[in-house]
Amino acid sequence: MRLMDGMLLTLISTVICVTFPKLLSMVLIVKTKRTAQPQTISTPQEVGTELPIFPY
Repeated sequence: MRLMDGMLLTLISTVICVTFPKLLSMVLIVKTKRTAQPQTISTPQEVGTELPIFPY
């Protein structure tokens, strides 16, 4: 194998290793968004923020 063949295979391997996980994650995100059921959104309730003050 010549030097150029090795460099070409290294370049192709690098491109595949960088792009494949990104493509796979994008496909899985789209797939889970389609199959996910809508969730109900709950609103937080107001809580009193006053603290008791104790004398020294």
